[in-house]
Amino acid sequence: MDNQHPRKVHILAVDIERINNKIVAIGACVMQQETGFIVDEFKAVGFFPHLAAGKDYYEFWCKAGQQKLHEIVYHGPLTFEARQREMITEFQEFRIKAETNASELDRELITVVDSSTDITFLNNNICC
Repeated sequence: MDNQHPRKVHILAVDIERINNKIVAIGACVMQQETGFIVDEFKAVGFFPHLAAGKDYYEFWCKAGQQKLHEIVYHGPLTFEARQREMITEFQEFRIKAETNASELDRELITVVDSSTDITFLNNNICC
């Protein structure tokens, strides 16, 4: 595409919450860069209160995030490990859908994260 007609962009913004090196929530949205319009959203929760302990939990979640913590409690039938796998799989499906949609609309998809460590952790656990 030439410089006079730059390719339009979709932004995939991803936020991953972890406690003690375990994913407890994944949130993402796709938006049009030029308008800020939200094209799609994703949220997966997987916090199991009985497993909470350790430095991460007490330093952040107990001091600052109690209300948010209640919003990410998982109430389903899966074990913690099974829910982790399910959240990662669901996110990957969302990401693939975002890539496909952007491609079909001839848009570039740019992913932004607040922590490269979190996204690396997610990527490393895709197959597990």
